[in-house]
Amino acid sequence: MDNLYELIANPKYSLKIFAKARGKNRARKAVNDVYKKIYNGGYDVLDSKIVFLKISTGSEEITVDEISAINDSILNSMRAGVSVHMEIDEKNLDDEIELQLIFSKLNIDTDKLDFKLLFNSLAPTVESLPIYFLEDEYDPEEMSAMISCLSDLYKEIGGDALRIKGFSKVQLEKYFEPSI
Repeated sequence: MDNLYELIANPKYSLKIFAKARGKNRARKAVNDVYKKIYNGGYDVLDSKIVFLKISTGSEEITVDEISAINDSILNSMRAGVSVHMEIDEKNLDDEIELQLIFSKLNIDTDKLDFKLLFNSLAPTVESLPIYFLEDEYDPEEMSAMISCLSDLYKEIGGDALRIKGFSKVQLEKYFEPSI
């Protein structure tokens, strides 16, 4: 069974995308964000046979209309025959909704899957991006500005926190914005 989760986690067979949205039309905004990430990343999800969808809500519960809008949007953008398997849970998100989608090209017997394990065990498709700076090319303020920009981009694509290796704590406190 663990082998199945490893197969699903393999970027060759599956793609995992996150999106959050709040406010009016939050379901449509979140779905649009998912497709923007797919388009900007150059991913091909048309050959997906199954889509796993996890919707998380906060204090403002998701409506049936929002669920229908999300589901319809996914089904309308895929080839015929794709199946969507959905789970809804609660998180501490206030008025936001969070979508987690796994587009998989595998034929999977969903009766054998534990959805909680599926979503909790898989990391986003892009796990890490090493970035190297040559000390003599950039001064600390320039490196700080570039890393701050990358941190903001990482948050936009659904990352929780940007891990920075290779800098001392003193350098981070001195040059980085407080949000990092």
